[in-house]
Amino acid sequence: MVVNANPEVLKWARESAGLNIEQATKKLKFKDPEKLGRLEFGNEKPSRKILSDMSKIYRRSLLVFYLKKIPITSSKGNDFRTLPEDYRPDLNFDSFIRDIHIRQSILKEAIEEEEDFTPISFKQKINFSMNVITVSKIIQELFEFTHNDIDRIKDPDELFKFLRNKIESKGIFVILAGNLGSHHTDIDVVSFRGVAIADEAAPFIIINDHDSHFAWSFTLLHELVHILLGESGISNMYFEQKIEKFCNDIAAEILLPETINLPTLENINNLQKAANLISEFAKQKNVSSSMVAYRLYQKGIIKRELWEKLAAKFKILWEQSQISKKEKRKLNKEKGPDYYIVRRHRIGGAIIKTVKQMLQSGNLTTIKASKVLGVKSSNLSHLFENG
Repeated sequence: MVVNANPEVLKWARESAGLNIEQATKKLKFKDPEKLGRLEFGNEKPSRKILSDMSKIYRRSLLVFYLKKIPITSSKGNDFRTLPEDYRPDLNFDSFIRDIHIRQSILKEAIEEEEDFTPISFKQKINFSMNVITVSKIIQELFEFTHNDIDRIKDPDELFKFLRNKIESKGIFVILAGNLGSHHTDIDVVSFRGVAIADEAAPFIIINDHDSHFAWSFTLLHELVHILLGESGISNMYFEQKIEKFCNDIAAEILLPETINLPTLENINNLQKAANLISEFAKQKNVSSSMVAYRLYQKGIIKRELWEKLAAKFKILWEQSQISKKEKRKLNKEKGPDYYIVRRHRIGGAIIKTVKQMLQSGNLTTIKASKVLGVKSSNLSHLFENG
């Protein structure tokens, strides 16, 4: 059975996989290069079997071949990360980023086809030359919340939920994700902590769900600044680049404003005592210990050397706590929460609602809807229930 794939995308997928005509012909087990040429020029339509083979060989989602145009957002965007010298590239990372951009481009295309589509524009709201306090106030006004709202919330997950709802209400989709659909492909926070896709139809913020829950709100606000600046890209836990420091400073100002009295570390020379004091304060404010340490460094209360030591210590403590939780669940043979509850939380209510509307209007097929949401087509109806 032949299918209507986009020939331009076929050629683009091959070239972006680093394969010439001869190499691709051999891998696809075609008798001659002419057949591949006919497919890429649109003189012949591919079968489902050929598309499936291309998907595996070119390492692309099957759905990408049905796009009306080459996905211009398929690259990583700006790479704002600073990677440690001993960093080993995560083999799953590029596939993860590519998958996120494909999901975004599918949704973007569907939204733009809606009759009442109105571009979302945050242009000229903020710019890189503004001071941190001014930008933090603009963001709070734009998304209709105050620090008093934040301060009243006494749980990190509730704080994230509150900020997520405020941001999603303005048309920005917030997704929690950190693998390719299986824990075997988990990506750590050194590779990425957050991703921003600035777009006027479907702006995306992706937060690595393997990070500490206390860090989610900070990352969300950090990536929001990228969206407002119109700067798509990837961020991790380091901030050597100026734009990363700018985004960090604004997120920190919103969560722990200048007026907040930070813990004093005077006459405390012991790293463990300093860490304990910071952790206790962080729990009270529903933020990560690393963020409090960063704020202390930012305000000149501690030196960079101490901040780096504290950040490293908090990272180790968090990793140990994750291992401990997994071992405890195994020991007690605890069952995890309902699959659909977890998926709804990870994907976010805004994107589920939008995809459901697109599906009902006919602007998204069932297959494309399942791709955007990262679930099987047969699971869509269950996901939409109470979603």
